[in-house]
Amino acid sequence: DPDWCGAQSSDDRQYGTIASSIYLSYLESCGVFASFSFLILAVGWQGFRVYTDFWLSSWTQNSSSIDKDEAFYYLLVYTGFSLAGVFISLVTNLLGQLAGARARRRLHKNLLDSVLQLPIKIFEMTPLGRILARFSTDINVIDKKLCTSIQRLTQFLLLCCSAIVVNAIITPWFITIAVPICALYYFVQKFYRCSSRELQRLDSISRTPILSHLAESITGLETIRAFKQQRRFKIAMYHKLDCHTNAFLIANSATRWLGIALDYLGAVIVLLAMIVSLVCSWLMPEVVTPSLVGLAINYTLLVPIYLNWVVKFLSDVETHMAGVERVAGYIEMQPEDYKTNGFIPRSWPSKGEIRFDNVSLRYDRSSEVAVTGLKLTITPGSKVGICGKTGSGKSSIVMSLFGMTPVIIGSIYID
Repeated sequence: DPDWCGAQSSDDRQYGTIASSIYLSYLESCGVFASFSFLILAVGWQGFRVYTDFWLSSWTQNSSSIDKDEAFYYLLVYTGFSLAGVFISLVTNLLGQLAGARARRRLHKNLLDSVLQLPIKIFEMTPLGRILARFSTDINVIDKKLCTSIQRLTQFLLLCCSAIVVNAIITPWFITIAVPICALYYFVQKFYRCSSRELQRLDSISRTPILSHLAESITGLETIRAFKQQRRFKIAMYHKLDCHTNAFLIANSATRWLGIALDYLGAVIVLLAMIVSLVCSWLMPEVVTPSLVGLAINYTLLVPIYLNWVVKFLSDVETHMAGVERVAGYIEMQPEDYKTNGFIPRSWPSKGEIRFDNVSLRYDRSSEVAVTGLKLTITPGSKVGICGKTGSGKSSIVMSLFGMTPVIIGSIYID
């Protein structure tokens, strides 16, 4: 039941994939230079790791025919590359965290500035819990999870690519099984991501009514007790909690399904890759040496793990980007028409005269005109009472003096 679950309006619920403009806006918030520097350093760090493994494989292959000086040379080079890899890894992670910190500061500042400049009517039409969810749930995801997920996704994606490249270099026949297996992985993760994305959105949307109901219950606590409506509000809260729990449970069940499916696919790719490596070693023993076979099998054993993490973090990034999408929606809202370029004398107002010159008022574009063609002059020092039936525009006239009701035609002069 949408009323019980607190269904959101259509403009708050998004469908389909995250728009590319959302990714670009987050990239811009991180800083383009910092983002590309992070990517280049991550690729360089992975290159050092792969070269270090090849160097260790070469050292192992020649261990029986080298003397002490050559062994020391191998050790020195291996140590140098390992230390360089550690240093690049530290710089890469530090740069990624700095870029993420810059993004979350800018997004929070832009969100706060935008909300503070919204028309008052927005706060009357929008549940308080929905606005609080942007500053609590979504900002928390951007602050604590999004940056880390992007870093881990980049790391495991490069590890997965390096594992496939190493196996393709050592045993070129590996490509023949890698392409269909990777295609199968792609379809599995695409199916999971489409489901997970919508489930996470439902999880986030179903959480907002809980906050709204709690805030409304606390605000009207005396009225609820006066009319003995505690039981009704408790049942409503329990039902909203059930709706959120259902979405949360199904989302976690989908994650468990993904783990089982990828484990089966990983077992298949490991079996086929080991068969290909052993066959190549048997057919080309002078090219595919035992040390290279060991290196290839070692990387092959890690491919399923890497692919599992790639799919997980890819889904996490897309899920967390939904928070950026919702925050961006509030940032892009039309602010109140507030003019600050006029000069206001320090002595204003000096008289206190108010004049409405053919003023027409309307709350927003979708509503009807509240007041039409008002012509009124209030002389300084006079007391005026406005009478009329409900909905005639009495409060709208007063609110227009404070800019809370937009003037669509005419002008209001004070002094």
